[in-house]
Amino acid sequence: MDYLHSPIADFLRGPLLSTPQGWVVIGFSAIYLIFGFLILWIGLPPIFGLKTDVLATICFLWPGILFLYFVRVSSPSFYPSFSEAAWLCVYAIAPIGFCLYNNWHSIFS
Repeated sequence: MDYLHSPIADFLRGPLLSTPQGWVVIGFSAIYLIFGFLILWIGLPPIFGLKTDVLATICFLWPGILFLYFVRVSSPSFYPSFSEAAWLCVYAIAPIGFCLYNNWHSIFS
């Protein structure tokens, strides 16, 4: 089925809910959005040396970037692929990894 030219409901029911890549996008998007809301509502202290509003912005924008990467990598076939799901996991944890590297690299050098 050509999901790129079908209604968004078909796309959500199709590749996003039935492939490992879609599960990764949904799972990490939920984690980032929940963490972003917690930062804003509870007022968590700045993490990784970033201001609270910058960290919340990253948490709200990254799910969209991850979704666009999912569409770019998986289209036009959207076949289930565990290797693509693993790469999506790498890209999903990239903001956290970069922040950890920047902060812990100065500690250990």
